[in-house]
Amino acid sequence: MERKKAVTKAELVDVVSELGITKKQAAVAVDTVFDTIKAALKEGTQVSVVGFGTFLVKEKRPRKGRNPRTGESIDIPAKSQPFFRAGNILKEEIKSALPADEGDEN
Repeated sequence: MERKKAVTKAELVDVVSELGITKKQAAVAVDTVFDTIKAALKEGTQVSVVGFGTFLVKEKRPRKGRNPRTGESIDIPAKSQPFFRAGNILKEEIKSALPADEGDEN
């Protein structure tokens, strides 16, 4: 399976600018969306985009780990991690767009 390159922020700005606004205005719009999502997550608020998915922060509990080099037991502290949960509509669109063998990776 050949992997496609990632979509960059500049490419997102180009797509938004096709709506009839300048690239500078499009860049402000894209930045505003990302800044709003980041600010909400920093406050512990989840961001739901109907038909797309939900951005949220998951709390990871502290746990015991092991240093692979020495075998020594170590404490791994609790942490917060951003997480994205795809919505059902997005999942179905991706599933129908991929060939059967690519969508069944585990």
